[in-house]
Amino acid sequence: RLAWVREKAVYGGGGFQPVRGDRAVIQAITNQPVIGGEVESFNTLSEIQLFRPLPWIKPAWVLALRALGATSSGTDAVRYYMGGDGTLRGFAFGDVRGRLAASTTAEVRAPLFESIRIGLWPLQFISIRQVQVAGFVDTAWVGDEPEALALSRRQTGAGGGLRILCFLFERQPVLLRLDLARRTDREAQPVLHISLRDSF
Repeated sequence: RLAWVREKAVYGGGGFQPVRGDRAVIQAITNQPVIGGEVESFNTLSEIQLFRPLPWIKPAWVLALRALGATSSGTDAVRYYMGGDGTLRGFAFGDVRGRLAASTTAEVRAPLFESIRIGLWPLQFISIRQVQVAGFVDTAWVGDEPEALALSRRQTGAGGGLRILCFLFERQPVLLRLDLARRTDREAQPVLHISLRDSF
């Protein structure tokens, strides 16, 4: 395994989300048969994330961008699954899959309530400190052949959601993310994604 990692994200808004800067990772993993082994594959993954404030709209608004690419080859190539709350919202996990994958995400995050303290009765050990709204567009290209990465083969989901920053016992921060998204390639019901981590 070889990897290069860059972490230059600067956190703000309560310290649970990046508000500017960037992150990047490039890695290559090879699995070769050894004594008694049979797995043979070569996998690559590249991802970059950018965070930029939008002061000309509102000082606390943030534009978050992500681009990801992954490949797998060999007799035991892995398949990448996309869909669900982490990559392609509006789709169920595994709706699209293949040995080649690429995706992009554009998300605008804006504070709705800041510096609040609301107890969740009867769970008084949980308090809400901040609420954000977000709008996003996720796009992915996935398949087994290079033709799957053509622009016309894209899958897209779009929607909006809430990010709720809570604290447990006034000490442990917890991010609750609620996203409602719908795929755009055909008529479909919106999908609600619930997660205890940010989209990225």
